[in-house]
Amino acid sequence: MALYSSGGAMLTIYDQKQLAAEMTAKGDTPKQQLLDQWGKNRIAPTNPGDVLAVEHAENKVSWMQDGVAQNMPKRLNKKEWLFEVTDKGYRLLDLNQMVFPALTFENHTDPSKVEQVVRNEVAKQQTSVKVESIDMPDLKTVGKKKIKLKVSQASVAKNNQRIAYVYEIPIEVTEGSLSFVQMPKVIDFGSVRIDGKRIEVPRVGDQSTMTIKVRDGRSRKTSWTLDVQQQSPLTDSKQRTVKQSLLFFREDAHEYPLKVGTNQRIKKVSNAQIDHSFTYDPQAGLLLRIPENMFDFSADTYDFKLQWTLGDTPV
Repeated sequence: MALYSSGGAMLTIYDQKQLAAEMTAKGDTPKQQLLDQWGKNRIAPTNPGDVLAVEHAENKVSWMQDGVAQNMPKRLNKKEWLFEVTDKGYRLLDLNQMVFPALTFENHTDPSKVEQVVRNEVAKQQTSVKVESIDMPDLKTVGKKKIKLKVSQASVAKNNQRIAYVYEIPIEVTEGSLSFVQMPKVIDFGSVRIDGKRIEVPRVGDQSTMTIKVRDGRSRKTSWTLDVQQQSPLTDSKQRTVKQSLLFFREDAHEYPLKVGTNQRIKKVSNAQIDHSFTYDPQAGLLLRIPENMFDFSADTYDFKLQWTLGDTPV
């Protein structure tokens, strides 16, 4: 059992600088020896706003108020009880009653993303508490770590004082991977008039400027590749297909034709960085070319499917 007192605006439970009195016991500690720890004449002076923290390994805690035994409510944290000292007796605090699930994130995850998960969990469990600080461990290295979350609530006994409590939330940082952050989900070539001439068709709409973003969360930054495969031929609404390969990818003035069912490598990357972004104007990236004297099309809408693949085999 420990008593904490503060002359400032923040009382932080378990802050050794704010510890006013303390007594501890094991199962075989004599009762008189235990009581002798609680200040001179076994009395620990208190002030409104002080906090009494009571811990019991077997959850055997009882509470008397004005000589009357109080009902002990159900608690999530059953072994730790916090009471604020007020002019009218003890006030049971809920500040320590949040339970956080173990978190798992890949290394190199943006700390703000982890922080938002923690804040959302606090808001879901206790709307009356304020997040004072969130201290993140190193998210760049793999391993089991702890997030230190400090929350507070207003004191009812002492104006302009808040009572703070620190949680240690387990987090496991796992090995990261290559992953797409942004990819074109729909490619639109708009409407094309075929008149027998050779036509190069740029993208239109939201993907007229095409952006691919990749995140490399691996600890060991080996080189990696980006492949694209045309999974189905151009197919109209009546399931008629165009046999000729018309799609290609233009990258740094090089053109890579796409063939149905075959991976086409379009990029090799050796930069040892985490975030990669590649932007293509309407004359680069994925394009459509219709050769001259080709009249295999019917007036219709044509669809096709692509598959993008990241590979981390050294090149």
